Amino acid sequence: MASLEAAPRYSGLLFYQGPSTPHGPFASDDELWQSLVHVLGKLPEKARDAMRKRLPPYAPFTFSHGDTATVNIMVKNGNLTVIIDWDGSGYFPVWWEYAATLIAISKEDLEWKELLASKMQPFEEANKFWPILHYLREYPDLSDEIRGILEEELLRD
Repeated sequence: MASLEAAPRYSGLLFYQGPSTPHGPFASDDELWQSLVHVLGKLPEKARDAMRKRLPPYAPFTFSHGDTATVNIMVKNGNLTVIIDWDGSGYFPVWWEYAATLIAISKEDLEWKELLASKMQPFEEANKFWPILHYLREYPDLSDEIRGILEEELLRD
């Protein structure tokens, strides 16, 4: 996992440590996990281990835009004219672009992302991993709903 120049990735959407924090390049699931686990520092070890088991395989790394929000898609007369904001592009885990369709900035963007996801190869294991990782970064300040998911899904024997 790297930028086009085989340099570190800067992705606040995937890593949550801000867009200016470098990550990678990574050559294995374990290296990717070591960078992701930083946001789970306060999470009980048993839950971190359960999340590690849920991490979908990264291979093959796939070139992705990384932010296909409606604000980055230019359309004229009903036709795609250009996709902008390629500074977040690079080689990501094969499942990342699909998982990123869960990130919406508006109602219109959510509708777009649902349409986009329907045209992509589904990576259901990513949709079981990434949203939970997204919410667990707030541990221990979780909503009752997310705390329930944590207890039900990650801490059961």
